[in-house]
Amino acid sequence: MTRIAQPTERNLPDVAEAPRQPLPQTQAMSWNAAFLDQRQPPSVLVAATEEPLAQDLYRVEGDHGTLVRWCDGSRMRTAGDVFTEMAEVLDLPPTMTYDWDALEECLGDRYTWLRRPSAILVVKHAESVLSDDDQEFRALLDVLTRAAAWVAEPPDSRPDSGTGPAGVALHCVLLAATTDVDGLRSRIERTGLPGAAFARLTSQPVRSSSEIGVAVPA
Repeated sequence: MTRIAQPTERNLPDVAEAPRQPLPQTQAMSWNAAFLDQRQPPSVLVAATEEPLAQDLYRVEGDHGTLVRWCDGSRMRTAGDVFTEMAEVLDLPPTMTYDWDALEECLGDRYTWLRRPSAILVVKHAESVLSDDDQEFRALLDVLTRAAAWVAEPPDSRPDSGTGPAGVALHCVLLAATTDVDGLRSRIERTGLPGAAFARLTSQPVRSSSEIGVAVPA
């Protein structure tokens, strides 16, 4: 995929009681400060709107310095809607082509919207996102996971600039009502997205790293 040139001449390459147990057959990750800086998968996270962590998302930008941007899934029912909503929320370039490749390029652009060490893209009402098109939903998940994997890597250093900046920890949190979280998790699984790429984000401590496949402090 051809990437857009950056100004630095560096190109980018290709509130009820929360459930207290992780969803079955889905890895779980604890919501804590360590999560915000984690740059390895999973990057797509499913959480219940009623959990305390959903309220924490409103405060984390001021307290931690993490960039947080909110999309409304009820306005993302078609691919065109997704491009429009993300372009508005992330203030993406008006010249962006409305297709998945262009969206991936823009999400991975450290020199426009992604200027902090960590960022969270929150999608509320996530059960409504592309609700009638599983193929396009998988395309969106692929874009999110690939963009997160790309920005997690430090960009190449220029010969005259020493060590390049560290990678960015980018996560997408899909928020749904507690009654819809199981269905959303099952829908993600049906798309065939690798299990390591997504997790159930919970306010409850995850006691064993084997539950998530990566070491995350409780």
